[in-house]
Amino acid sequence: LYAEGDPDVEELSLWWTGSYPSGDVEFFTFGTFSDRESDGGGAFFRYPDSDENVRAVYDRGYRPETRGEDQDFSASIGARFPVGDWAVESSFTYGHNEFEFGVDNSLNASLGAASPTSFDSGAYELNQLSINVDVSREFDTPLSAAPLVLALGAEYRDEQFETSQGDAASFAAGAFDGPPGAQAAPGLTPDDEADEDRDVISIYADVGIDLTDALFVNAAARFEDYSDFGSSFTGKLALRLELTNNVALRAAVSNSFRAPNLAQVGFSDTTLNFGDNRTLIRTRTLTVDDPIAQSLGAQSLDEEQSFNLSAGIVAQWENFTFSLDAFSVDVDDRITLSERLFGDSLVAFVQAQPGGADVESVRFFTNAVDTSTEGIEAVITWQAQLGGGDLDVSASYSYAETDIDDLRATTSELTAVDPSLVLVGVEEINTLEDAAPKHKALLTTRWSNDRFDALVRLAYYGSAKRVFNFGGGFEPEQTYGEEVQLDIEAGYQFTDNLSIVVGAANLLDEYPDLSSADINFFGNLPYDILSPIGVNGRYVYSRIRFSL
Repeated sequence: LYAEGDPDVEELSLWWTGSYPSGDVEFFTFGTFSDRESDGGGAFFRYPDSDENVRAVYDRGYRPETRGEDQDFSASIGARFPVGDWAVESSFTYGHNEFEFGVDNSLNASLGAASPTSFDSGAYELNQLSINVDVSREFDTPLSAAPLVLALGAEYRDEQFETSQGDAASFAAGAFDGPPGAQAAPGLTPDDEADEDRDVISIYADVGIDLTDALFVNAAARFEDYSDFGSSFTGKLALRLELTNNVALRAAVSNSFRAPNLAQVGFSDTTLNFGDNRTLIRTRTLTVDDPIAQSLGAQSLDEEQSFNLSAGIVAQWENFTFSLDAFSVDVDDRITLSERLFGDSLVAFVQAQPGGADVESVRFFTNAVDTSTEGIEAVITWQAQLGGGDLDVSASYSYAETDIDDLRATTSELTAVDPSLVLVGVEEINTLEDAAPKHKALLTTRWSNDRFDALVRLAYYGSAKRVFNFGGGFEPEQTYGEEVQLDIEAGYQFTDNLSIVVGAANLLDEYPDLSSADINFFGNLPYDILSPIGVNGRYVYSRIRFSL
């Protein structure tokens, strides 16, 4: 009754790259375009006598089929040229993405038998324009026999995020009993529409120098001014010390700044999600400046700031290379969604607010947590000539653990509505700390010659824990076991212009552990959606490439 997995997809992708030299100037361009249409996305079956059905329309019930169309375009043009001893590169880049979504084989139960069965539910659009100028040159200095390399740059960036409402029937609240809005894809309402934009001006510098034959130092700094979030200054210092001709140490320290992206500022929608007793309820994601969110204590989003450390060793012996790095990333004011807030008191409070009718659960973005992530990453590679071709073998292992260092107190406004509610609870804490595997390993072998190319990749993912909140103190959890995935691919170059590739992802047709009865939603969701190996099993593909 629920079709878990990917929908049917038709996609057209185009890309180009080119350059044209003219005297001392080299003009260049590159870009991509894609159009993807999907049909049949997963939705739960609506039973004949449920509130979500109208028997006059679907006597035996129905399963909605969501659809979407995503268009993505990016293009860059620029030029490289010398000015005295300086190398100059200037470029202009424009990117556009638009996603329109809807649903078929559905209905708006509140409209009764007059409800349409197909809906256009809305659209999201993101545009970005950037202009860059970068210059670099080398300087002879008395500090080192090798020259100092200096790079300077400036960037202007314009960002826009817009959302458009769905057709009226996709969000209308009619006169009949039953939840309003298109089942499986409630439309964006006029209140959900957003039109956000910002300008960002940046200047940056990078300098690198060999202070001695063994010690290389690199320093970088960047200043950014946001039209909506003020200014920031970030920097990085990196060192590389050669102990021998084969072994070197490296380390880096930096700070970072990330303003909330425009989608986090302006995104709002209404969906169906699970509440008390795992029943479907209307959940609305609110912007932080929405009056309902403000009445629950939502505050304007601040920027994220991080402090980063890394240190490691790299070595090379003949055909072997090896690296081992440890890292630490501390993020303050991390942006995350609040818990899905629901319950009788919350529902009564929200529905008494203007615009809160029929809303049964809400959530909004917050700066409620500080996190620290620590880990290690090791990579070893081996290259050799074998059987008239090149053999490359690489193995990598990574471990990363994220902990919440500070969790902001639940707002007094939310506590006043229901003392049992928390701003960030078990679901969001689980997403940050334990929902993704901490251990990951890859073993990749590739052999190639002038005509033939073959790849075998074995991936290992450690266990992960998932926790859910179904209200009333019912918070089931499950630990999903380790997973292994085998991928293979082989390609043949018939001519300089024509090649063919065949392959299989997840060749052994592995699936994640089955979810327990407590969290599989009455058998509708047999697998967890965050599984690193997916829920589709084996995927076999072929690809033909012809170049002009």
